[in-house]
Amino acid sequence: MTNAVNVDIIILTALVKKYKGCDNLNKNFKNIDPKKKDTILNSALTEFALKHYEEASFDSIAQKAGVSKEELCHYFKDKDEMYEYIERFVYKTMINAIEDGIDWEESDLLERIKQVALIKLEVTKKYPEIQSFINVIMEKRTVQELKEKAEDIMPELICQIYNKNIDYSKFKDIDVSRAINTIRWTIEKMSEEYFNKAKKLEEDIDMQKAIAEMDKYLDLFREVLYS
Repeated sequence: MTNAVNVDIIILTALVKKYKGCDNLNKNFKNIDPKKKDTILNSALTEFALKHYEEASFDSIAQKAGVSKEELCHYFKDKDEMYEYIERFVYKTMINAIEDGIDWEESDLLERIKQVALIKLEVTKKYPEIQSFINVIMEKRTVQELKEKAEDIMPELICQIYNKNIDYSKFKDIDVSRAINTIRWTIEKMSEEYFNKAKKLEEDIDMQKAIAEMDKYLDLFREVLYS
């Protein structure tokens, strides 16, 4: 067992409780063309991630999405309602992707960490600013606050990621929590670099290359950390 903290997943899980029962809101937006919906979502994610809530503009979101402000108001009555929808969308999208994409039979924790990183990369390919938006949410809270929130709402997903079917007997007699954080930070930083490079070059992320490089680092970690 481990108490390692994956902060962004704690944030997302916390939002489950905050917005429980809100899935019936914004029915007009829910039923529009999927391509248009993604365009509006990406416009909103970009605006809120780059300018934060206070400076974000409803007009700017509409302009970026190529729709009128009147049409946007048909889906969301104001910026507040849209921001709440975006938070709810972010947690549902990322958490559902993780829950559905992980191989829960995998017993190697390093592979589990890699799976989470690759799932996040896949989501980011469709919604480029989703992680930036999560980072904005994280900036408003301390790690201690996040830990307390996690304990308060019993985030089952975090427990499953780090414990379900994981074989901790592979590790040497070390501080496993610190080791996990080191591994996770390395893999997540690598994922961030691959994403930023692809974004700068306006290219798709080379997932096979990313996987190959992650495997090299994970093999090194295995040599150092496993018995």
